[in-house]
Amino acid sequence: MKKNFGELIWSSFLEIQGVLIGFIGILITIILSRLPVKTQIPLDLVIAIALFMLLLVVTLIKASYQSFKTAQELSQLQKSVIPKILYVSKEPSSQAPFQLRCLLGNSALFSNDTCISFYYTDDEGFERLIGMGVVLTVQDNGKVQALLDIPLLGYQEILEKLGNNDLKIIGQTIVKSNITRKMMLDYLFNLE
Repeated sequence: MKKNFGELIWSSFLEIQGVLIGFIGILITIILSRLPVKTQIPLDLVIAIALFMLLLVVTLIKASYQSFKTAQELSQLQKSVIPKILYVSKEPSSQAPFQLRCLLGNSALFSNDTCISFYYTDDEGFERLIGMGVVLTVQDNGKVQALLDIPLLGYQEILEKLGNNDLKIIGQTIVKSNITRKMMLDYLFNLE
């Protein structure tokens, strides 16, 4: 992936054989300048400018296409990394009123026994941490079974709706494979 616009333009220029086309344009200009041409604007200058403009247009088209393709690939990669929640079931628990077992879509980020966090995106667009859990297993078909076993206070209503498979809440809840050190330390020190 190119780091900046200049690198993208330069690589596109090289890929369309810009050096070769530029050399041919200069060669044609030199040859035509030796021939007698009787016009107001020298034909060799017109050809050189036309070749330069053609080179510029083709380079920009190639760079735009490459940029568009890269953006699409990044979008697809991002969609495949963070899995969607497919189904949620309530599991009885001795420590909490219930735990949530979630079936997630495929994701390359998750593996067995990975710590994960659950976020709810509110109506204003802010992601709120609603709980933490663990990946139970990655099934043969790639789907992920996860357990939300550490619900955070203040989000009981959202967790209830999530446990009841409320489609709106499921659509606004995402699972990430990140647990910060602060979250883990807070949890560990609150156990005692």
